[in-house]
Amino acid sequence: MSTAAHGPAAAQVLRDIEEAHTAACNAGVAHYADPATGYKVFTQASHEKRGFCCGNACRHCPFGHLEVNPEWRLAGSVPKTVMLAQHRKQRKSKLTVGEGWKAFTDDGGGERTVLFWSGGKDSFLTLRALQKRKREERGSERITLLTTFDGKTGKIPFQDTKITDVLEQARHEGVDLLAVPLGGGSGPFPDAYSVTLKAALKPLRVKALAFGDLHLQELKSWRQDVFSGAYPCEFPLFEVPYEELLSRLWEEIAAGVTLKVSSVSTDHKGLEGISVGDVYCEAFVKRLPDIVDAMGENGEFHTHVYHNRGKGDGGTWKTEEEEEEEEEEEEEESSSES
Repeated sequence: MSTAAHGPAAAQVLRDIEEAHTAACNAGVAHYADPATGYKVFTQASHEKRGFCCGNACRHCPFGHLEVNPEWRLAGSVPKTVMLAQHRKQRKSKLTVGEGWKAFTDDGGGERTVLFWSGGKDSFLTLRALQKRKREERGSERITLLTTFDGKTGKIPFQDTKITDVLEQARHEGVDLLAVPLGGGSGPFPDAYSVTLKAALKPLRVKALAFGDLHLQELKSWRQDVFSGAYPCEFPLFEVPYEELLSRLWEEIAAGVTLKVSSVSTDHKGLEGISVGDVYCEAFVKRLPDIVDAMGENGEFHTHVYHNRGKGDGGTWKTEEEEEEEEEEEEEESSSES
């Protein structure tokens, strides 16, 4: 359960809770008695052992209350930034959202390329480009997704999808996810945005930040102004011809991925025949009027990627986890043959 303390005794209540929690963690027990009510409260360590947010707004949830219904949260409260890493030994299991996740602890591995991830087709193609480069260059960096979301509603800005939808995507891709809530801070945008994101990235060993911008120079320049002083910025898809990008998307769709329109702008003309839920495919692009960007780069519409594993021909790609597993199996075979 969450904690709501008000009035002059609030500080003492919080101190009592912290002391009880610390004592339980040091003793290695899974729970403690709430100092005020006597109710059983599970420790952060017990939640980490379970490995996912249960959605019940637990007091010591290490997963940022990502699965909690926004209507259940205390007034004005928002989830905390949380880094979620996939359990290595559970990668083959069929898991529901969250069950394959554990709270992040830096294991001293390679540097991370952090991809700003919306869940739509542009960031999806950027992920594929980064994965291809890593394979070809045999790079050691780890690709990590970063998603910002409204801390009060749990929704992704502009996409009109939920943070839990992105959790599902990251699980399918087998990559770590840094989920950063926005809304609860002070200061004008973009100042508050910059401060929040840099604070979220600080604990990580970041090699570079990657973005899925396609051709808007003004947006690219803004990102560089915000982040380049702290981190190198990469734009793997920038000015890549649309013919090439669409060809890559059609290949992914043929492999079993589905793209659907998640939101439609009310500020652009020519969108009368486009609705949320429409499947983004060759036929969709062909019926767009000339005044609408085929990729929706001007904000005309946004999309969401759905991974339909097990359909079609099994896919033309493998998650990083599957690639690592294949390498381990090959090494074991080589060792047994020698």
